[in-house]
Amino acid sequence: DGEGYAGPLLMLDGESAPIALGGDGVAYNAALVGDSDDAFGFALWPLLAGLAGVGAAAAIIHNNRDDGHKSTTKTSPAPTNAKVTDHVGPIQGDLANGAVTDDPRPSISGEGVPGAIIHIADNGVEIGTTTVGPDGKWEFVPTSDLSDGGHSIDITQNVPGENPSAPVHVIDFDVDTIPPAVPVIGDITNDLDPAHPIHVEPNAPTNDNTPVISGGGAEPGDTIHVIDNGTEIGTAVVDPNGNWSFTPDSPLADGEHDITVVAEDPAGNSSEPSAPYPIVIDTVPPAVPAISDIINDLDPSNPVHVEPNAPTNDNTPVISGGGAEPGDTIHVIDNGTEIGTAVVDPSGNWSFTPDSPLADGEHDITVVAEDPAGNTSEPSAPYPIVIDTTPVVGGLTFDVVAGDDIVNAAEAAAMLTISGGSTGARAGDVVTLIINGNHYSTTVGADGRWSIANVPGSDLVADTAHRIEGVLVATDAAGNRDVVVAYHLYDVDTQAPAAPDAWLDPDSDTGVKGDDITSET
Repeated sequence: DGEGYAGPLLMLDGESAPIALGGDGVAYNAALVGDSDDAFGFALWPLLAGLAGVGAAAAIIHNNRDDGHKSTTKTSPAPTNAKVTDHVGPIQGDLANGAVTDDPRPSISGEGVPGAIIHIADNGVEIGTTTVGPDGKWEFVPTSDLSDGGHSIDITQNVPGENPSAPVHVIDFDVDTIPPAVPVIGDITNDLDPAHPIHVEPNAPTNDNTPVISGGGAEPGDTIHVIDNGTEIGTAVVDPNGNWSFTPDSPLADGEHDITVVAEDPAGNSSEPSAPYPIVIDTVPPAVPAISDIINDLDPSNPVHVEPNAPTNDNTPVISGGGAEPGDTIHVIDNGTEIGTAVVDPSGNWSFTPDSPLADGEHDITVVAEDPAGNTSEPSAPYPIVIDTTPVVGGLTFDVVAGDDIVNAAEAAAMLTISGGSTGARAGDVVTLIINGNHYSTTVGADGRWSIANVPGSDLVADTAHRIEGVLVATDAAGNRDVVVAYHLYDVDTQAPAAPDAWLDPDSDTGVKGDDITSET
């Protein structure tokens, strides 16, 4: 009737009435939603009144028919099998909830109703849409990088003509595109003897072809990629203290190796390579060295070569030889026990003197060469010697001089022989006589006797002490010696005896008695 009405309308189920909103007089036929099971079939509609001077029209079409069929706007089904996938760096694939990725534009994909629109929201803000393909699959890739940090992905599906589905939470993840710091190789260790690990200096050789490579400078949980001459040989995981350690599974080949490491964080970002740590693998043992000489140098001015199996009284003899490479270490072994080392000189020679005296007895001396990498040769042939430091006890005796130990005038004018014996001496040991300050020497014979001829009797006479001083230097085969000093006294008598008193027996006096003349013969 042209008059306005504001308020609820009471209508039977299935009835319709024109509704005019605003002041433009435009009417729309709308049926109110009623419950067919409702005895009265009515619903309360809120009517929107137009504001003064503003025209608006709205029509809501929702017909409940008398035949009992209900027609409603459907809600789209939720999309399914949604996932977020990393396509960047060494770590790729579908992300697990809570994962970290270095891909700032990971793909988001799933399944839905062909032709439906998928709305993708990140942290509650829509970042784009995509359409489900005829095969029921869809995929979305952000058109701009996701920022570093946390991200929460939700999706909804909107089938045309239907209401959008409820949001579906896909995944929470972090984007991390910052590479880790460059790690550091702190040490390479030769651990062939685990009880005595040896640090391998850069550029140094080692005979351990599976050395321990270790270091730091990375974040706990990072993966360390170990690279040898440009080829990755394995990985290690950084421990909670920021340290890592790696031992190759396969032996490194003999030769030069530049070891570097690269850190990779859980997102897949990789650091720059570390500075190289060059080493040389050398597993070839050196040649067998040789002992060429053992020397008794108790008298440095007169060193004595010690023959194999011979005795020596020098219990710190000089052991020397060759047959090794310059810089090699010679291990000197006595009866199976190492007694010291020597370094091979630039000419390939070496020399060793024991710090502690060798015990008396038999000694089998051998040597082993060790190169700078730690490889050792086979032992040399043994050089047997006998250490004998037992002192010699010698004795010196004299025979009677001049037959009666008296030098007379005739003997004083002649050349005399002085002789004697010895004990504890060997053939060839020297006996020296000192007479009147003059020295006369000879050697001991095999029977221990000695004799010096052509000693001037005049020296015996001139020696005012009338004493012969004898010095015996008694030695043994080992070179031990005993200096024995002995003395022999003698007398000198060079005066002719006085003429005796004589008279003629009276019975022999012939002729004139008393004239002491006789004719007897």
